[in-house]
Amino acid sequence: MQHLIVTNLIFFVPMALCGLVLFSEVPVHSKVVHGGLCTVGLAAGALLAMFLLQAISVLI
Repeated sequence: MQHLIVTNLIFFVPMALCGLVLFSEVPVHSKVVHGGLCTVGLAAGALLAMFLLQAISVLI
């Protein structure tokens, strides 16, 4: 497993924000559900960034 370095961590912030934006645009009536979707979006974006970083190291 590749050790994450600081320059790779810069990739997590835009991916987490992308997940936040995508999940927060889902129309719901409850503020609690909207907050939960935002949290899930942040986590999904960070996980996707981690998987992409791991895939890049395998392909190179």
